[in-house]
Amino acid sequence: MFTSPKNYRRFSLILLALFGFLPSVVAQSTRVSGRVVDAESNEPIPFVNVFFANTTIGASTDANGFFSFGRFSPGKYELTVTYVGYETYQQALDFTLQREQEVQVAIRILPKKLTELIVKPDTLGRARNYREFKRLFLGETANARRCEILNPKDIHLFRDLETNSLYAHTLAPIQIENKALGYRLYYYLVQFEVNYKTGMSLIFGIPQYLQMKPENAADSIRWVRERKRAYKGSVLHFMRLIQANSLQQEGFEVRVIREHENKSRMDQERINVNLQRLTKLALEGNAISATSWIIDSLAFYRNEDRKSKVIRVLEPNLLKGHELFGEKQDSVVRYVGTLDIRYVREKRELNYIPPYGEKDVRQHSQLNFLEPVRLFGNGFFDPQRAVILERYWAWSEKIADMLPLDYLPPKD
Repeated sequence: MFTSPKNYRRFSLILLALFGFLPSVVAQSTRVSGRVVDAESNEPIPFVNVFFANTTIGASTDANGFFSFGRFSPGKYELTVTYVGYETYQQALDFTLQREQEVQVAIRILPKKLTELIVKPDTLGRARNYREFKRLFLGETANARRCEILNPKDIHLFRDLETNSLYAHTLAPIQIENKALGYRLYYYLVQFEVNYKTGMSLIFGIPQYLQMKPENAADSIRWVRERKRAYKGSVLHFMRLIQANSLQQEGFEVRVIREHENKSRMDQERINVNLQRLTKLALEGNAISATSWIIDSLAFYRNEDRKSKVIRVLEPNLLKGHELFGEKQDSVVRYVGTLDIRYVREKRELNYIPPYGEKDVRQHSQLNFLEPVRLFGNGFFDPQRAVILERYWAWSEKIADMLPLDYLPPKD
């Protein structure tokens, strides 16, 4: 997941299959089964954790290494296998046509020396680095304040002063208790890197969801309500409605943003040549009048350099969903470009700081499809790196507000 550490304006989703349309009736015939063995000895491994990434669906192997679970919606899933001392294993499985599948999983022992992972000692400022990690990882929403990381000592933080970057490593999954939504997560962090020079960060990992047990009836009622609230207006909600062709009916105002060349902007080569020439003159100049002229000219060309190379024009027509598929209507989003998205049934959270000058209190986001994307029945999409979010979603779609892929909202 790429994001700006300062304003969360952009991020790209990686691995976390957060989106998609799920049928109202869960298919009963789907099932995956198999056996987990040691890759070297071919001996079965008991009590291994086997699950679909970003879902509550999974099981453990029995004493002979066998596992089996079913009753999930058709679609594509990342079968994930984790076991202490072994490398994490993943395999994509598509249940769109073949509803029952059997797999043989061979996992390898972790090398004694992790040559690819250099864990440096925590730098000074551990408390500050940890606060920054939580802000980027959990988010800043109301739900984030009700999330707790249960094993913070397993998170190893390092700030590189030369590159002005923050890194995080873990040798155990991050355990998160989300009291707002009633989930316990095990997050297998693969990479966390924030570069403050470029304003971008990379967060990459594998989440596993478990239902928390309510202490009383009030907890159950609250979790149902808060999950539904988190779902409404979310990316998960939006992606499901693309296939259902009901974006407008469910409160989304979606328009295409067309990009045109900004013809009022000066040619970039001309800007660069003049900036270089005037900067050199400014360093060599002595006369006050000449210096004043140079400063004014530098300001002019710097202003030209700051101008956007493209002008974004908002199309007036509202989309329902299927327009994004094109003529074939085969669940492949062929539209490549940016969408302007407003969810009109819920206001943005008070903690969110909108772009300067925006007065609309509704949730206003933008989504960019970098290339065609195939949507599966359960919401898994390929390729995973093909989506960039901006504005409100880039701020709100963090761990504290994410729902598992198998979540279905209660009927109104």
